[in-house]
Amino acid sequence: MTSIPGPRGLRSNLRAARALVTEPCAAVDTLVAAHGPTFQIKAGPLRIVLLGDPTHTNDLLNNPNEFFRWGRLTKTLTFIVGKTSILASDGADHKRRRG
Repeated sequence: MTSIPGPRGLRSNLRAARALVTEPCAAVDTLVAAHGPTFQIKAGPLRIVLLGDPTHTNDLLNNPNEFFRWGRLTKTLTFIVGKTSILASDGADHKRRRG
């Protein structure tokens, strides 16, 4: 996949992002119908990519561990998923949990 489909334009992307927060199931169903099982939502520096195609998920997870690094902003996710979650781990911890 060379480019990831998704809504076009700032308003459409913001509308999609808001829908994911307020009504996630309906929003995902609508976005999948419009853009396919893997799509992205972009709003300024924020980029959300939903992987709904098992092949795309497999391709992503078969990358080297060095591809998976957390920035300061995404570390705030730990208060939702917990400090021991694979989603919040990095480096050696992430590699061990992925194994």
